[in-house]
Amino acid sequence: MVCCHHYQLIAGCDEAFRIDAQSMVFGPGCLSEAGAHAKSLGMTRVALFTDKGITASDHVAKVKASLEDAKITVAIYDDVAVEPTDESFKAGAKFAQDGKFDGFVSVGGGSVMDTCKAANLYASYPADFLTYVNAPVGDGQPVPGPLKPHIACPTTSGTGSEATGIAIFDLLSMKAKTGIASQHLRPSLGLVDPLVTHTLPKNVIAATAFDVLSHALESLTSRPFTSRTKPDNPAARPYSQGGNPWSDMIAKEALRLVGEHMVPAVIHTLETYPLTINGKIDEEALALLGTSPTEAIEAVVPALSSNDSEAAVAEVWREILGVESIGRFDNFFDLGGHSLLVPRVHRLLKDRFNKDISMVDMFRHTTLADLATHLHGEEKSRDPLALSEDRAKMRQVRRTGRTHGKLPS
Repeated sequence: MVCCHHYQLIAGCDEAFRIDAQSMVFGPGCLSEAGAHAKSLGMTRVALFTDKGITASDHVAKVKASLEDAKITVAIYDDVAVEPTDESFKAGAKFAQDGKFDGFVSVGGGSVMDTCKAANLYASYPADFLTYVNAPVGDGQPVPGPLKPHIACPTTSGTGSEATGIAIFDLLSMKAKTGIASQHLRPSLGLVDPLVTHTLPKNVIAATAFDVLSHALESLTSRPFTSRTKPDNPAARPYSQGGNPWSDMIAKEALRLVGEHMVPAVIHTLETYPLTINGKIDEEALALLGTSPTEAIEAVVPALSSNDSEAAVAEVWREILGVESIGRFDNFFDLGGHSLLVPRVHRLLKDRFNKDISMVDMFRHTTLADLATHLHGEEKSRDPLALSEDRAKMRQVRRTGRTHGKLPS
């Protein structure tokens, strides 16, 4: 018998799969609803898990303020490892056990949410660490029952941890990556606020897009549920049960969306990335670019009034980068990883020379003199390698309107 297209039912193997829909709230600004949702879940004393990179961010502040407005006591834990280990899981679990919390909130990426899940588990059902870890690395024992409520607030757009009952970590003694999987680990609620992506640097957007790509490919190529031995007890059906028509449908759509939007999303970030450090708005940079850019720029960088284009560009370089010479960077490409510096240089140059120079065009000019010449309309010949196929494609994407927030129809 053939069922659901290519899924062949096999004697002795499973004939059914389970779908668990996650409870989600999606929308701009929904992080401010954290307090109301926490209160409705019965929370009165909350452990707020995050990491040191975003502890001082507006995202964490907004969630914390919302919880406190709801008269909920909040204790912040930010000793989360970027790539969690058994040791960092244990440290988070100890914090949760000592704090005697009745609820958990996580604000961060997958590492933060996974650490919060593990802390909730071991605080709710204390046991030797390997008890719940997936076999054969751990004992693989089932989680005894429901955990305390957990609201997950992702600040990246690729891990999907807010929707799963899986917590991944590195077991240091074995130098192996493994995890804990149970429906009980899945957060009670996910607050997905798209505004958090406005403070993501381009490398994180690209990385999380590849995360989505990997998850979708893994799902689409996983062993079908019909090839697994049928459990004696339906309740024992594994959490990761294998490919099925439902997961195939979602994985295919995820691949389509990633293919369509990954490159434009990264380029859009190059054009409009907010001036931030570790997710916190740089007030000085915002003031510099205030409501009257020309006046602000001329007040801060007097040399920009000069007709000497190269000197003007050099002054931007010195003033904004805080260095006396450009020797710190061999060329503009070295600025790529400096999310604060790139837009400041770009916007100052754009306003000073009154030219619609794009971020991509700026990086075409590998030397200061080359850029200065271009800005005065006397563009000279460049090494053909400067106009690589990749950059040509990036400019073509921009010309088709797939940036600046415009989504393809």
